[in-house]
Amino acid sequence: MGVRGSIAPEIGNLYSLASLDLSGNYLNGSIAPTIFNLTVVESINLYDNSLSGSLPRHICRYNRLQRLKVLDLGSNELEGDIPLSLDQCSQLERISFGLNKLSGNVPREIVNITKLKVLDLSFNNLRGTSNLYAHNLSISSYVISINPLSLPLLELLSIKGEFSLNLSNWLPQHNK
Repeated sequence: MGVRGSIAPEIGNLYSLASLDLSGNYLNGSIAPTIFNLTVVESINLYDNSLSGSLPRHICRYNRLQRLKVLDLGSNELEGDIPLSLDQCSQLERISFGLNKLSGNVPREIVNITKLKVLDLSFNNLRGTSNLYAHNLSISSYVISINPLSLPLLELLSIKGEFSLNLSNWLPQHNK
């Protein structure tokens, strides 16, 4: 049956919470910003709900989320820009924002997340140059399907080690 309703702001008071998995429910409304105050959380999984609104601009600032390794907000109705402060979550290994309505450019600051292995930006409305210089990442999976990004494919040649690149249904941006 699943959990219905919105995420209560009091969730941010669970200071010892190490993992939050509310995926596959019927949650709606915006993401309670207090979730991003959980200082020991290592995984936030809100995949496959009906969450809407934009991501907080200061998602990782002020030494919050210093242990966060997984941020999965895919398959929701989130819109707006990807926060520039995301790179301040330095332990991130997996970011999944696929299947949303995110727009704008992918922040260049993502290259500062040196532990990042999976980046899923598929099925959004992201535009412009991806700004990801692959030689700075140890990324193993980069998914950008259905995004009109102009991807610097030659930059991908400098990735060290094996990785997977999913460009299915990719809509490249054409320069005019």
